[in-house]
Amino acid sequence: MAANLDEWQLKLEGYFENLAEHRKLSNLKIFALEHGLPETVINEIATLLRNEFEERGSRPLDKHWLLWVIYATEQGYQYDGKEYWPSFEIKLPNWNVHNRNRKLISLWFNRFQDTYNGVVPSGAWAEFYCNISGPTTHAVLPLFLRNQFIKRLHKFRYDLKGLNEFNPMSIGRFMAENAYGVSKRLAKFFKNEELVGRIAFAILRPEESKIICDEQLLDVTLNRIVNDLKLSSVGNLRNETSRALTEEFKNISKSKASNTSGDSYASDDLTERSNRPSIRPELRLRRRVHDTWGLFIEIPSFKALADIDEKIHDFLLCARVIIDD
Repeated sequence: MAANLDEWQLKLEGYFENLAEHRKLSNLKIFALEHGLPETVINEIATLLRNEFEERGSRPLDKHWLLWVIYATEQGYQYDGKEYWPSFEIKLPNWNVHNRNRKLISLWFNRFQDTYNGVVPSGAWAEFYCNISGPTTHAVLPLFLRNQFIKRLHKFRYDLKGLNEFNPMSIGRFMAENAYGVSKRLAKFFKNEELVGRIAFAILRPEESKIICDEQLLDVTLNRIVNDLKLSSVGNLRNETSRALTEEFKNISKSKASNTSGDSYASDDLTERSNRPSIRPELRLRRRVHDTWGLFIEIPSFKALADIDEKIHDFLLCARVIIDD
C-alpha cells in the first residue's frame, strides 16, 4: 500500500538526518535533489501534496514542509530560466491567492539548510530572487543551466584532452578558470570546482567515474543529472564531446617554421615573440567515423590574452568574435 504524507515526511527526515551525519566530518553541503527517490515516488508525493493543499481548508502546510521542499526542488530542476511560479502554479492554481505561500517556500528552504547543513544560495541573483533561489540552487543543475553546461563542455572538448591530469579536480579547475563569457549563474556554479569536475568527468569518462569515491554528490543524483544531459536538447553535443576525448584522432596541421640560423638578434626576437599569447586560428583535419574526415577551424582560448591586463580582460568579456567565410 502506498505511504501517506506523514509516512513520507518521517522517512525523509530520517534519510536526510543520516546523510547530514555522514557528511558531518567533511562539512560538505547537501542538496535537496539528493532525496534519492525514483520518479514514480516523486509523482506519488506530488499528487498527495496537491490533493492535501486543495482539501486543507485553513490548516497550515508546515507539517509536511520537507516534502514541499522536495516538490519545489523538482520544479526547480525543470526550470528553463524564464518563469518559475507560473509553471509551479499551473498544477496548484490557488497556491498564491493570499500572496504568502511563495514566501513559505523560502522559509522551508531556510529550515532545510539549518537542519541538514543544506546548500545556501548566495550572490546578487539569490538576494533578488529570494523566493526561487532555494528551489533552483538545490536542483544543482536546472534545465537552463544543463544546456549551458553541456555547450561549454563541448566548446572545450579538445582543450580538456590536453590536460596533464585528466581527473575531476583538474577538469573542474579548468572549467572555473575559463568561465569567461558565460552567464553569471553558470559562472557562479563553476566556482564549485569539485562538483563541476565530478559531473563533467561522469559525462566524459562514465566507466572510470563509477569507481571514484566522492561525497560531493550522491551517485544516484549524479547519474540522474548525467542521463538528463544526454536527453537534453543539446545532448548530441555531449556525445560528440565524449567521442573527442575517448577516441583517437589524427591531427594534421601546418607545421610551424623554426628559425635555426643562430643569429643573436633573431634569437632575441623569437624569444620575445614566443612569450606573446597566440590567438592565431588553425585548420585541422579530424577523423570521423567510417574513415571519413572533417575540416575544422580551431580558435584558441583568449584567456592568456585576457590575463595580460585587467582592461583587456574586461574588453574581451564584452567583445564578440565574427567569422566571415
